[in-house]
Amino acid sequence: MRARAIVLTGAAGFLGSRIAQAALDRSLALRAVVRRDVADESPWAARAELHRLDLSETPEGDADPALNALLEGAAAVIHAAAAFAGDDCAQDRDTIAPTRRLLTALARARAQAGTAPRLVLVSSLAVYGYAALPDGAQLDETTPLEPSPERRDAYCRGKLAQEALALSAAQEHGLEIRVVRPGAIIAQDRLGTARLGLSLGGRLATIGPDAALPTVDVEACAQTILAAALTPVARHEAGPEAGPFEAINLIDPDPPLRSAHLARLQETGRPRKIVSLPRKPLRLAAAAVSTLGDLRPALPRRLPGVLRAESFEARFKPLIWNTSRQQTLLAAAEAAPADPPA
Repeated sequence: MRARAIVLTGAAGFLGSRIAQAALDRSLALRAVVRRDVADESPWAARAELHRLDLSETPEGDADPALNALLEGAAAVIHAAAAFAGDDCAQDRDTIAPTRRLLTALARARAQAGTAPRLVLVSSLAVYGYAALPDGAQLDETTPLEPSPERRDAYCRGKLAQEALALSAAQEHGLEIRVVRPGAIIAQDRLGTARLGLSLGGRLATIGPDAALPTVDVEACAQTILAAALTPVARHEAGPEAGPFEAINLIDPDPPLRSAHLARLQETGRPRKIVSLPRKPLRLAAAAVSTLGDLRPALPRRLPGVLRAESFEARFKPLIWNTSRQQTLLAAAEAAPADPPA
């Protein structure tokens, strides 16, 4: 049997490549999964065990030899492969189907061997129900998830579906699962986020009062996700057959105000001009569109997110971002770096 390793899907992506590098910097054995059409240009590729596997493809029959071999003896799986844009069909193909296939393989491994690798599912802050929160409320992992996904965008629906599959797998098959929900993942050369406002060519229209942005630096995000993979999930009051399940928001401990982030962005030469729009009239317009959507349900999905009330609130509601669970994880990982691959 091969040495225990970290399995990483989506290893060629913006976040995945940083997770891969972080794992190799710690001398961990890495099984990196990339799609067949991805080139081997990453600087870490030569140091990892590279697997070309399209998780969106449905295996023939009940067996899944490619995934079974990938998971054999692994300590943990970090599932970062997903679609970041596209309609519901794209989300079903590139986000939901790969997650279902991976969970099925993990459940099969546990049924056959009595154990399975820990799973860290990379989700998003997009899953929360922002419209029900008052301005200035504190958002943490106990905040209810979006109750009206049909009023949100396809990305939100894809992430909610992923999490629902993961929770069901923990409850029904005893899998150990940690869901991480990053905010807007940024880097020095990638500072844009839809939470800043409306992009109009080279201009940006900000909406409403200055407020904290739930950003997370990509390097810090990668390190925290790796800590999540190496640290056991605490077992709470679940049923005797259910596996431990935990959700953790990933946000910089001191998130910047939008104005500070915009100043940093402007140092890169864009946007050329910033204008400020009042939040109340746009909020009322979005609410009116949502009401119209009750009469014509297909309408909201064809409109920009800013014109749907629930998506508008998800982007622009001023909130306080609680990071205590994230800090607890990092403290636990530093005090007792658990489960390093043998």
